[in-house]
Amino acid sequence: EAAGRCEEASLLLGQELQLAGQLRAAWTAILAACAEPQLQDRRRALELLADVSLQLSDRHLNEPSKQVEVLEAALDAELVVKGLSSDRREELEINLALSLQGAGRSEESSRLLGKLVVGSRNQRRRQQAEWAMMVHKVDVSGEVSESARALRELMEANRPPDSLRLGAAGASARAASGS
Repeated sequence: EAAGRCEEASLLLGQELQLAGQLRAAWTAILAACAEPQLQDRRRALELLADVSLQLSDRHLNEPSKQVEVLEAALDAELVVKGLSSDRREELEINLALSLQGAGRSEESSRLLGKLVVGSRNQRRRQQAEWAMMVHKVDVSGEVSESARALRELMEANRPPDSLRLGAAGASARAASGS
């Protein structure tokens, strides 16, 4: 009974922190509740953890390694506790695969996406994984995109003559004077 109350308190704390925008603290509290061996409301705890993990991942769009950390922990909890629907788990897996790619872990990302393409029962998730795999396979390392080319041409066409351009010292002086 005491364990159940502690679990409930951790989940309520996590929900309140989530509502207050304190996603990292919410994630920590909910993850702790999911780690309880006598977890009563598995589905609720994992759904809440998935929600907060996805929100926290969105906050770290420029930090893929933090996204990976958050999403891997949610999937690890799901692996142990088993309470999410397959669609929800696959949503986390697709987000993790994209984050892994962003973090430079392409092989892991490709493996996870390949698993989803072959094993998902949800056509939408399979299509999402296939799309992500196609994007990963496109080699643009040596190419300049059309939009980048157009932007470069526009900048060249609107570049002031050399005599009007400010040098580094002139730009610094202008910035310092506030003009």
